[in-house]
Amino acid sequence: MIFNYYSKLKQLLQQDNHDLDLATNDQFIRIIPSEKKWEDDQWKEYVQNVDFQYMDRHEVLSQLKKNFDPSLRSIIYPWIANKTVPPPIDYKLFAQNPCAQDNIIFRDIERTHSHLQFYKSKRKSSKKHVQRASQQLDSIKSIIDEKILNDFFSLNQRRLFYLLRAYANQDPSIGYVQGMNYIMGLLLFLLDDSNSLFSGEMKAYQMFLFINIKMNWSQTYNKSMKKLKSMVQHLQFLLQQNLPDIYQIICNLDQPFIFFMDQYFFGLMSYKTPIEFSAKILDIFIIQGEQIIFDVLLRVFTLNRNEIKQLSDKDEQTQFIKDILPMSIEKFGIQALIPNSEIII
Repeated sequence: MIFNYYSKLKQLLQQDNHDLDLATNDQFIRIIPSEKKWEDDQWKEYVQNVDFQYMDRHEVLSQLKKNFDPSLRSIIYPWIANKTVPPPIDYKLFAQNPCAQDNIIFRDIERTHSHLQFYKSKRKSSKKHVQRASQQLDSIKSIIDEKILNDFFSLNQRRLFYLLRAYANQDPSIGYVQGMNYIMGLLLFLLDDSNSLFSGEMKAYQMFLFINIKMNWSQTYNKSMKKLKSMVQHLQFLLQQNLPDIYQIICNLDQPFIFFMDQYFFGLMSYKTPIEFSAKILDIFIIQGEQIIFDVLLRVFTLNRNEIKQLSDKDEQTQFIKDILPMSIEKFGIQALIPNSEIII
């Protein structure tokens, strides 16, 4: 949330704020509780002794916003998912059976988090090979089997394919929708276990089920797009209330606002963004839900407010807004966009 700098500063100076850390820049005040960061042993003790359903959400969210050992995600995420989503006992069956969207998944694997070594293709020319193979599969209606996957994809790409196929089979009313590949790909990368590949897959799959079932995120992908439209409308409302000039510019564009913003909801901001950013968004999202997406996008538009207003050409405005998140990460840095800056006193 954006605050008038001087009035808020005056208010703070009148408080006994020995327990607060203040960080300011030209546009934001950040008030961060001086809670000490949990050490690894504290995280492990908390997860072992506190039921997720009875956790202190404020405390856990505050700790997730801090930097912590990435390996702890393999403990924290299952702790969140295990209490609310049954273990996926039918995963292997769902993964091995062909699904209606196999060819779409096959095409999307190549471009999913391709900047990560974890998902590097087997061949430099893999993209062309995949496109050609996909066209051939369309024409002869072939089943995508292990041999085809081995020919075109690396081990982790194949694992991702099976994870996405399994979900499409488990929830045929939704199936596979583009954007899921980025979330599942991120989960597999973050929760991978080099000592047990299957264990890493199970953790990723169960967490994906938690997001889609318990958090009802699957409704973002259904054909009516009711949830997606509702979230985009809420974002428009936030812009109208906080940045009316930017809201008016967006309303005057030739493309509907959902055209620019759907990518951030479908893929939980993990498309064209660095892994450090998308991982932290995911950490916060699993506790806070889509509020983190609204917070970040409102901040992004605020930081770029003057530049957007200076663009007079609609095509320039359209392109700028379309790429506004990855461009802002590069320009302002991750810490400027993810709101540690909530007023938490």
